[in-house]
Amino acid sequence: MSLESAMTDKKDIQRVCVVYVAGPYRATTEWKLRKNIEKSADKAMEVWRLNAAGLQVMAVAPCLNSALFGGEVADEVYLKNDLALLLRCDAMVVADGWENSEGVMSEIRFSEENGIPVFYTVRELSEWMEAKGRELLGAMR
Repeated sequence: MSLESAMTDKKDIQRVCVVYVAGPYRATTEWKLRKNIEKSADKAMEVWRLNAAGLQVMAVAPCLNSALFGGEVADEVYLKNDLALLLRCDAMVVADGWENSEGVMSEIRFSEENGIPVFYTVRELSEWMEAKGRELLGAMR
């Protein structure tokens, strides 16, 4: 499929579920930082693979967007912009190690306060997406 043909159906494009991948980032060593980035990348790939099952979904993982950018701008800039991105997402899924991350816990609270569903496994996300799809199909009948 070419980009041109993908752009022809705006309604189809709008049906793509955008999922924010929240994972731990900060760490005490460079090695641990790299491992945290890998956890988010692994979870993002799990989300992307849902497309093979017929779901329309994309993963956005902020730590992959700005990995190793530390010190270029204030941390608050990254954190604020991550929340701006989160507000534009349909759902959130958390990466392994989330329970040890103050940042992810804050993102979970922010999501809940803003009505964005939070999932702790990709399976839960998939089940929710399938149910939403059935709900939308029922509403169209």
